[in-house]
Amino acid sequence: MIKIEKQVNKLNSKLLAASGNKYDLRNIPKILNSVENGWGFSDIKHNLDLDNPLIYNSFINDEERITLKNLLDLVSSNQKALEEVERLLTRNILYIGSECDNLGRIDIENEFSDLEKVLSSKYLMLERVETPDISSFIDKWDLVKPEIIYISCHGTKYGLYLKDKAGRCEEYLNTEFVKFFNKRSEYTECVVLSACESLTLGESITEAGKNVVCVNSKVDIATATQYTEYFFRYINDHSLENSDIYEKAHETSMEKINFEGLKDSFSFKFLKTARIT
Repeated sequence: MIKIEKQVNKLNSKLLAASGNKYDLRNIPKILNSVENGWGFSDIKHNLDLDNPLIYNSFINDEERITLKNLLDLVSSNQKALEEVERLLTRNILYIGSECDNLGRIDIENEFSDLEKVLSSKYLMLERVETPDISSFIDKWDLVKPEIIYISCHGTKYGLYLKDKAGRCEEYLNTEFVKFFNKRSEYTECVVLSACESLTLGESITEAGKNVVCVNSKVDIATATQYTEYFFRYINDHSLENSDIYEKAHETSMEKINFEGLKDSFSFKFLKTARIT
């Protein structure tokens, strides 16, 4: 299966680079999802029209076309290979929510429950940091290797409030957070900071190679909850698109909460990394 992983990653890197991040193998499971409706891998190859050089000459050469055809042939006849490819094409989401009752209740239990309902796509895997302290956060992050991090807590322009080992609410400074964001830029694509005044931290994380959603001021908790629902609903419904998905999810969420006239609706910012992740 290691050979398949290298094959998928190498081919996907070529497609992304050659097409300016427009074409991504994450689009393939969009067709795989239709298998339940009678579609199969022959339909995938037909729809991609890999035998027609006019279709892909703008971004894929003959060698890459053959590699993709061979990959599709392999997974069509090998269940383990199919499972491995699907695993490689799945986005993992890691949620950490932390309460600080004296700063206003977020209701993270309800928030996580709602998130589970929204994220119904088979190509999205939601995990949670059960004990929201820094040590548990790092351990879970290294275990899950998530493409998306969602941090829901109170914050200031200097840092975020998470629980310590004793369960006490403590402010952790931005300078400490940036260190382990830098270490994990290889696999994490987007960080959602659902925390007041998190713009400073968001800008630092973007420099480390992440797309970031953050808050440039204080924000009403109810508005933040609604924004988050719209953001992840878009991710769920378009989870197999290319790397612009996070920016599009933000734009859609902003359009909806602004139209609804929600309090502090202009507090959310999307920061796009200059690096290809």
